Amino acid sequence: MKNITLNSVLDQAEQLSLEEQILLANILHKRLTEEKRKNLIQSVKEGMAEYKAGLSHSGSVDDLFKELETEE
Repeated sequence: MKNITLNSVLDQAEQLSLEEQILLANILHKRLTEEKRKNLIQSVKEGMAEYKAGLSHSGSVDDLFKELETEE
């Protein structure tokens, strides 16, 4: 795959009409939102698996801060 720089992409995007630039921005926003959603789902699945395997535990915010203080 050819190396593509952000500047070259931006330069090419400037060649588009205003309507096409808006459409491109909307498409990118939707794709990024979907990618973030996928990453969050994966993170939740990993967290649930760790919890079920006994590698994590639940507690209050105070418990978390106490645990963090003892780790220092």
